[in-house]
Amino acid sequence: MAKNVGIIHYTAPSGEVGGVENVISAHINFLSRMRFKVILIYGTGGGYNGKGVKEHQIQLLSPKNPKVVDVQKEVLEKCKATESFDRLKKMIKSELKGCIEGVDVCIVH
Repeated sequence: MAKNVGIIHYTAPSGEVGGVENVISAHINFLSRMRFKVILIYGTGGGYNGKGVKEHQIQLLSPKNPKVVDVQKEVLEKCKATESFDRLKKMIKSELKGCIEGVDVCIVH
């Protein structure tokens, strides 16, 4: 049985409030009661402070991050993936790898 559960979303409770954040809170509460360790990975928000919850902020997951905004504009202007997009994708992937090490299962919202 999985012991370490990762949850990834670009925003996280309690710093951000919305429908998905409410679902994430419910997932965290349930999983914590079942004695799972939860690794919450997000771009903005955070500060959940739940028992058995470890948080990792990856600022590049936030759509408001200036680097992300610049790359989005470039991709939309050129109507294709660019070198900047590929570099950004590699940076995010690298940070995610470090955060999900030891995670048995991951929920991606």
